[in-house]
Amino acid sequence: MTIWFYSDPHFGQDFTKFGNSTRPPAEELDELMIERHNAIVKPQDHVYCLGDFAMRKEVVERIAPRLHGHKRLILGNHDIFDAQFYLKCGFKRLCAVRKFDNIPIWFTHFPIHPGSFGLQIANVHGHVHEGKPLFWESADPEARGFVRRSRYINVCVERINYTPVSLETITQWASRT
Repeated sequence: MTIWFYSDPHFGQDFTKFGNSTRPPAEELDELMIERHNAIVKPQDHVYCLGDFAMRKEVVERIAPRLHGHKRLILGNHDIFDAQFYLKCGFKRLCAVRKFDNIPIWFTHFPIHPGSFGLQIANVHGHVHEGKPLFWESADPEARGFVRRSRYINVCVERINYTPVSLETITQWASRT
């Protein structure tokens, strides 16, 4: 079993109308993301969406059953429906944040404040889309009192070629600090 992560697919949402996105039109992108997801995620795998799965119920109902794996959802600001709805659509677990035993990484929708890291070495997150690179560190940590070398890993679909990333890869990236 492999554990996978991605964030902010916004299934069914057309970003082309904003004029500042590299995303293809929604229908084309939805099919591309489903294809890439199912090419690597096996039915027995666990896969975490770090928020903003879809903004309309009919899209969640149409897309979620088509995705392989045991689906988990870390709630994002656009995941507004009640828990029973997501469970009915095939998600096995909903949570606000995820931390695995023996893995010093926070998994969240929003990037967390560096002061919240504690003993964790990284924060894997979404929400910012293309606003931050795949890896980034806080600016001027000493002047702001932030934790030195805090590592943020942005797994918004735009940053990961619209393809989930494995926990193994994420732990390798996080160990670069």
